[in-house]
Amino acid sequence: MPGRQIIYSITQADDLNRRSKTNALCDLVVLYDYNEKEKTGILIPTEKLQSFTLSENIFGTLPKLQVKFFDNNTYFNNMNFVIGKNLYIKVTPRPAEGMKIDFVPSPYIEAVFTIQDVQVTIQPNISYNYTLDCTHGSMKLLGDICLWPRSVVPLDLKEESLNSKEVLLQVAGAAGFEATSQVTTTPLDSMNWLSTNYTYEQFLKKIISHSWLGEDDAPFYYIDKNGKFYLSSLRTCADKPVVGQYMEAARLHRLNKNQNSGIREYSECSIQNMGFITNDGGNKATSYVFNPLHGPELLTVKPAPKIPIIPGAFSVVEHYRKYTNDDKTQAFVFGVDNRAASTVQNTKYISNDIHFAQNHQFYDIAPLHNKALLKRFFQVFVSLVYNSNLQLLSEYKQESRVKLSDKINIDFTGLSSSDQSIHTGDYIVSNLVHSWVVGGAYSINIIAVRDTLTAVGSLI
Repeated sequence: MPGRQIIYSITQADDLNRRSKTNALCDLVVLYDYNEKEKTGILIPTEKLQSFTLSENIFGTLPKLQVKFFDNNTYFNNMNFVIGKNLYIKVTPRPAEGMKIDFVPSPYIEAVFTIQDVQVTIQPNISYNYTLDCTHGSMKLLGDICLWPRSVVPLDLKEESLNSKEVLLQVAGAAGFEATSQVTTTPLDSMNWLSTNYTYEQFLKKIISHSWLGEDDAPFYYIDKNGKFYLSSLRTCADKPVVGQYMEAARLHRLNKNQNSGIREYSECSIQNMGFITNDGGNKATSYVFNPLHGPELLTVKPAPKIPIIPGAFSVVEHYRKYTNDDKTQAFVFGVDNRAASTVQNTKYISNDIHFAQNHQFYDIAPLHNKALLKRFFQVFVSLVYNSNLQLLSEYKQESRVKLSDKINIDFTGLSSSDQSIHTGDYIVSNLVHSWVVGGAYSINIIAVRDTLTAVGSLI
């Protein structure tokens, strides 16, 4: 006979999971058709779960979740997994055997996702394998039109003049997020930000593109796995203190480092230099951007390029500013540039066209300025994988865990202390991928980034 689905509350599901011996390394609770108000849903038993993968990043996209489980006629003959329904997931790793803690571990993941795709494969032994692909349950961000500043726009808009930080937090809050700013400076971009036909996501992207934090900074926003909205910037991340130090597991054990050292271990690592992609063809890529303002605010300190002009037309040469990805003065995390020159000299001239007085003075130049600095920053990516069950005891507390946009230090030193690596140094966490497979540990893949290498090495 087909099984029967029972509505469980989160508390009931937690109690049931703790009594289960199915998974000794992780407490898992997955509720389908989750009711946010009642905190209830249909429990997918832990013993049926096969794996999950959750990814989050600082690039402004919503977190993604994939859950795989099998079923022996419990669900298939009685109900459908419907696209658009909510899926609640809660994950709490347990300390490895022998590790004792005097507090209750807090969940690594506790969030609600919306099902976007359902795949079912049927095995010969009447076993049904489900794969649910989900996006964080913030559908208002993607689908709803944002009327801003209000549904009826007043004739006098002076009262609606806000800087980008103020309006980003307000719009994110209206989209249903708990919004926080990590940026402490006040943007120089107060104006009347209007939206009549943008979705919330489109409007947020437009605002962040035209935001202005100064000549040496560029803003970005992200949404973490718990659905919290954060406004940050390159300079904000660069000025953060280091919150975690990582060392290869075998070397850490050879050095007899223990819990008191504060060093965390990783088991796998890979490094990828993305300069030729982010620099539009090379480290020497240069752009000259037309500044429509007739004033000194945006004039470049570099010599203006000599560009051909129409005979008799007024000269606009002095209104171009230069961006180059090989400018050492623009370093964020490091001050030493180790990158070789590109084999391609890539130069382009860009016009920002007409400037409207209703916009803030940096409105036209901000998109390319921000894009240029962001491209320069995302150069060297490092991917680390570690077992959450073998980390420091403090990491079982929410406030001690590494999160998106945190600054971490990665030690690539060889077997001897004199065997230094140009890759050793500070990085900013750009992606986190949480994964679990039945019978295995809960692992986290940290992808971190920085703008250059820290010392002169053999790559020159």
